[in-house]
Amino acid sequence: MLNKNSSKLNWWWKNSENKQEYFGIKYEYAGSISTFYPDYLVKFSDGRLGLLEVKDVGDRDGKTYTKAKAESLQKYLVNQGNKKVFGGIVIQRSHEWLINNESVYDWEKCEKGDWANDNIY
Repeated sequence: MLNKNSSKLNWWWKNSENKQEYFGIKYEYAGSISTFYPDYLVKFSDGRLGLLEVKDVGDRDGKTYTKAKAESLQKYLVNQGNKKVFGGIVIQRSHEWLINNESVYDWEKCEKGDWANDNIY
């Protein structure tokens, strides 16, 4: 996806995990606070910065960890107050990359196809 759309990107970075130098967002699940690390940070040529957590269409954690991560990411973005920064849970469906950036993440709706109508490009 990134190579195919390189003309629309300034840069991208594959984030990693569990080190202070990587970009992480705190989230709470089942009473425990953890950090998740969005898979990709992508700077688009139109000035937007995407914080993207890529999931498989059949994500087994859709109702649990993914929900907690998705909602924490949206809270983080709202607190930034920067309309050029966006993010969410991203899947590939029918050769398009779709994003769910709702403040309340509903995996059952996502399983039924309730993703943003536009792809992330």
